Amino acid sequence: MSLPLWSLVIATLMVYASKIPLNIITLRAERYDNHYPRLQHLRQQGVGHRAWAAHQNMIEAYPMFAAGVLVAQMWGNHSDIANACAVVFLLARVLFQVCYLADWSSLRSVSWAAGFAASLALMLTPVM
Repeated sequence: MSLPLWSLVIATLMVYASKIPLNIITLRAERYDNHYPRLQHLRQQGVGHRAWAAHQNMIEAYPMFAAGVLVAQMWGNHSDIANACAVVFLLARVLFQVCYLADWSSLRSVSWAAGFAASLALMLTPVM
């Protein structure tokens, strides 16, 4: 299996792993509400709300990355570019999560842009 496909597996796991900080923060503040967990998460303030937003953003970023990986695999023939883009996306998303939790907004924006650019570049590998 290629590096971009492995990175897609990792990114899939990251979607779920990005919820771990939110759950930890929520459980420190109150008992988990299994009847209305989404409402409970929406009531978070400060770092709890940023953890929720970081998780939501990972969900939003995932489809574009997945599409980019699939395009690169099916029609791209520049495996070095696809490999680099896949790694950049993963690293950018980890940095994004850390920056969101730490409230480092400028670096968070840079990491978001890097991840977006990597996904876009993956989609463009057939024309590179």
